Amino acid sequence: GTVLLVTCDQVVVHEGNILEKPESKEEAERFIKGYGRSPCSTVGGIVVTNLATGKRFESLDRASIFFKEIPDDVTKGLIEAGGVFFCAGGLMV
Repeated sequence: GTVLLVTCDQVVVHEGNILEKPESKEEAERFIKGYGRSPCSTVGGIVVTNLATGKRFESLDRASIFFKEIPDDVTKGLIEAGGVFFCAGGLMV
């Protein structure tokens, strides 16, 4: 049978910087508050490889996201919930 290997990843781009998962509460707060200042984009990539033939299919997708100013209590709640530490740029959409 055919065996396919599927790999993928996503990053957030904001103000010209690639943002990975935040490493601290301060970094998460900086990321989240910045999204109210200017739009961010998610860039996702996927590669599907046929392990028998070595043939590969690659694709990228980009989406821009616009927020109004994000209130401090919302930012604090997102950080305390902890999910932002598992998402590129702390962005959960």
